[in-house]
Order: sequence, then C-alpha cells, then structure tokens
Amino acid sequence: MGIAKFWNGTDKIFISGKESGLYDLTSADATYRVTCHEVVNHFSFHPNATLVVTGSHDGSWSLHDVNARQILVKIQEQSPVTVIEFHPDGLVLAVGLASGAVNIYDIRTPEERAMQLVGPINN
Repeated sequence: MGIAKFWNGTDKIFISGKESGLYDLTSADATYRVTCHEVVNHFSFHPNATLVVTGSHDGSWSLHDVNARQILVKIQEQSPVTVIEFHPDGLVLAVGLASGAVNIYDIRTPEERAMQLVGPINN
C-alpha cells in the first residue's frame, strides 16, 4: 500500500513504496529520493517543513533533511516499522513496530530510545 502526502502546501508530493521520495508535480521529477530503505512503509513530516522521517519493513527508520538532501540518522529496530509519527512540537518521535511495541525517541538524541510502550494494547 502506497502513501502520498503533499509537502507543506507546495506542488511537491512525498510518496512511499519502492520509489520513495519527494516529487515535483509540475515536472514529475524527484527532488529527493530515499535510498536507505528498499521500501518505505510509512513517513511523517516534521513541523519545521524541512525534515521527514521514514520507516521500513526492514526494521529501520531514518531522519532526512530534504533541503540539504541528506540522511541525518538511520536506526535499526527489532521488528518492521509499521507507523511513524512526529509529535506536533517536533521533538518527539513515535515508532510503531509490527511486534506491537511503540518506541519513543527525542530526535535531539535519536540513538537513545527514550521509552518503550509494549503492546498490543487492548482496551
């Protein structure tokens, strides 16, 4: 299943899948390609409009500076990443795993997991 989201009110769209990246709709050119994962399952835009975080079925997630066209960090998890989302303040990142765990990170120190919530969580 592919996911597509418009990039912060522009004519650019970020897509998941094997050809993941940021594409300019006016030219159909990729302005940034995600090459550190075989397939991107999920992604989230940072509130500052320059960063995107991607998660993969290979169990890794990565933080990208799209303007600088570089990977800032890549982290390997214990199971496939199924969902990934920034907190609205942009400092906290939640990484949902196929195992049911949710790992919480402070993106200022992404190499250190801040917290793990164990699931699946039932009401």
